[in-house]
Amino acid sequence: MPLRPAVFVPLILAGLGLVFLGVAPWLLFNESSQRDLERGRSLASASAATLPAHAAGETVLLEGRLAAGNRAVFRDFVACQRDRYLGEETSGVNKGKERWQPLETITPPLQVETGDGTVAIVNQGYELRGSPHRWWDKADRTNLTGREGERAHGFFAGDQVMVEGRIVEVPSANGTASTRALEAQVLSAGDRAAYLAYLRGGVLATRIIGGVFLGVGALLVFVGGWFLRKGLRAGKGPRPAR
Repeated sequence: MPLRPAVFVPLILAGLGLVFLGVAPWLLFNESSQRDLERGRSLASASAATLPAHAAGETVLLEGRLAAGNRAVFRDFVACQRDRYLGEETSGVNKGKERWQPLETITPPLQVETGDGTVAIVNQGYELRGSPHRWWDKADRTNLTGREGERAHGFFAGDQVMVEGRIVEVPSANGTASTRALEAQVLSAGDRAAYLAYLRGGVLATRIIGGVFLGVGALLVFVGGWFLRKGLRAGKGPRPAR
């Protein structure tokens, strides 16, 4: 016997609420963001002059500016992410919201000036955080599927940055000695304080989202249960008179 809408819809609401309630504790008590913050606080600060005092393989925070000699990889960006415009959402709660598709993330080796020297970032594939510059194509070009467009966000030469990276040994140009460099894991805008503030923000955001999930889940379970009980009572109907 098929379920009536008065029963089926409340069951869906209550079930969705239980899903939210199931996720909420994981967000509220998940320690990954807190661990990232504690790890960030524990990392030593380094510069070009102090890098040799640290052990190879150690992860440090390097504060400096992207050297003027870094080559631009897209427009004025020396590291960036590019996105393509896909139009606007046509339905649902996000109707009218712009849709963007990642095109590529360009993270080449870079040179960072620390005030007492220059440190090389020798790898690619590091994470970009807090990109200080943005660009987007405002041209009203159109194609068969709608308006075209592109945007990018990232870093310019001269930007103040914080690099989280692992110290590595790299051979010198003549091959007779080696020098210290970094394999970057994160390239972030600003100084050490800004980087730690970003990590603290991740902890707070996780807790807030967990609280929202908890509240929404409890509300959906309550509303679904209330309408379910009401629907079941209505389904019984009046008792026939004897």
